[in-house]
Amino acid sequence: MATTSRRSSPSAIVLALALGGVISSMMQTLVAPIISRFPALLHTTPSGAAWVITATLLAACAVTPVAGRLADLYGRRRLLIVLLALMVAGSLIAALAHDLLTMIAGRALEGTAIGTVPIAVAITREALPPQRQRSAVALISSSLGFGAAIGLPAATAAADAFGFRVLFLAADALGAIAIALVAALVPASRPSRGSFDAPGAALLAVGITGLLLAVAQGSA
Repeated sequence: MATTSRRSSPSAIVLALALGGVISSMMQTLVAPIISRFPALLHTTPSGAAWVITATLLAACAVTPVAGRLADLYGRRRLLIVLLALMVAGSLIAALAHDLLTMIAGRALEGTAIGTVPIAVAITREALPPQRQRSAVALISSSLGFGAAIGLPAATAAADAFGFRVLFLAADALGAIAIALVAALVPASRPSRGSFDAPGAALLAVGITGLLLAVAQGSA
């Protein structure tokens, strides 16, 4: 059950959660329109530049199931804030990057934001009245498509006008807003009892990463 000393309206809670979904989706498509520019910008090959996208995808898939378990153990709002903070840190690293490895590290941290979506859905089950839960889940799920839809054209226009680094600075600003909204509006949940299977989580992450790596980079 959710526990908090303040009572936020259901609409405010859904707004904060949906913004996290929009941001996590945008992180997946943020650099897709300008990926052809990265070989020259980062002094690498086209196959090396492809890792700017692949790293985010791999991190997203590896982190999501682990984040869900950690959210159960340590609190869902807390994990939301942690994942968004990692995304903000990654965006800052990517904005300052001048080489491929630094950019990959930043983009991998950005990929952790996708773990906010299943946690947000779980929060709706405990923080909203039953009659609002179905519509809230639908809105949060649709925020993924919305983020991708606005992210692609917005990224192209912003990169053309101001340079690619502004994309990551804008992601930092959105992430900071999302953290503030989650902290202010989303109720805290009571952590559940249990333990975290670290070896199992590591094996799961390695297995998922290996599978997706073969799909994404198999031709190379």
